[in-house]
Amino acid sequence: MKRKGGDVWYFRYRRSGNEVAVKIGAFPTKAAARREVDRLGLREQANAPLTNDKAVTVRYGRVVGMWLKKELSTQAVTSQNGIRSYLRRHILPKWRRIPVNEIKPKDLRDWLYSLHDDEELNGETVKKIKRTMGAIFAFGMFEELALSNPARGWRLKGMKSEYEPVIVSPTDTMRIIDALVNPLHKVLVLLVACTGLRASEAVGLRWGDIRDGVIHVLRRWSAANLDEPKTEHSKAPVACHSTLLHFLGEWRRISPHASDSDWIFPSLKMHGRIPMSAGIFVTDYLRPAALKVGVVIADGQRFGLHSFRSSLATWMVSVAKTDLKTAQGSLRWKNPQIMLDRYARVVTDEMVAAQGRFLESCGIGVERNLLPSPASD
Repeated sequence: MKRKGGDVWYFRYRRSGNEVAVKIGAFPTKAAARREVDRLGLREQANAPLTNDKAVTVRYGRVVGMWLKKELSTQAVTSQNGIRSYLRRHILPKWRRIPVNEIKPKDLRDWLYSLHDDEELNGETVKKIKRTMGAIFAFGMFEELALSNPARGWRLKGMKSEYEPVIVSPTDTMRIIDALVNPLHKVLVLLVACTGLRASEAVGLRWGDIRDGVIHVLRRWSAANLDEPKTEHSKAPVACHSTLLHFLGEWRRISPHASDSDWIFPSLKMHGRIPMSAGIFVTDYLRPAALKVGVVIADGQRFGLHSFRSSLATWMVSVAKTDLKTAQGSLRWKNPQIMLDRYARVVTDEMVAAQGRFLESCGIGVERNLLPSPASD
């Protein structure tokens, strides 16, 4: 075990004359890092000889260890953190010691449903755990350690997203901006609200990324790390109207960090060396401002900069009647169905008016005595 850079630990061993280093993560002590190694089954991987002999029992934990070493680094940093959490908290405690070729689809399916029913994980999380296991099985097949992929060929039923976005109207958006004091915060909300940029993309912008009236999304800042944009579609340029350009220019004029290489939304506490934390901004400033101006946010309901992305999609489709292709391109989705299924959800004035016209067609109005009068005492 060796520590490299702060409290990040690596598990090192030799294989075929070469040194192998597996990143374990940040732990306060060597003992804690060793426990993580044991949970991941990396000692078994280091001590077990590699062989394609099908008579040799290959446990799932060993395949996981190999996959972590060879494949995990290809994932986005935020995805890596989530995958390590799924492995540590759910997958390895259940499957680490089970021979990889003895895991059956039915057993895997029943276990995944139990995560939803007994441990109360939401449907999206359970589906991500299934995809992670499927990727590891596919890797095991490629390495000729697994004979099949029991995570493929069937679907989890009833595992729908429980995410219900808070829809913020344009009027409430302006009220929130007015309620914020810091000009950096005001311009950040304005930018996200009218472009639909993800929070990580917005705080990852440098001044030089805005050229010729276009915002170029080249990176994102998430979990205190710079990373590639979420998808290939996320790299598409974003329109920047002259009004938005004006307010960005006003912020640049007074910002202490205004060169092309500087962050548009810097961490002032860190003297502009890194972007600001979107999460801290939401907790300390955005959510209180939204509640102050009357935005309805249920207890436990997610609310943040992403809510403005959902709100923009809703406004474009349901209020402004923007054609789907334009809305899809503006928010850089792979297809419009994602927008319609997950984001553009709201009861609009047009819906209320249509319902009123139906009631009028029925001959029903508030002046009509539809129900019997209460019996007198």
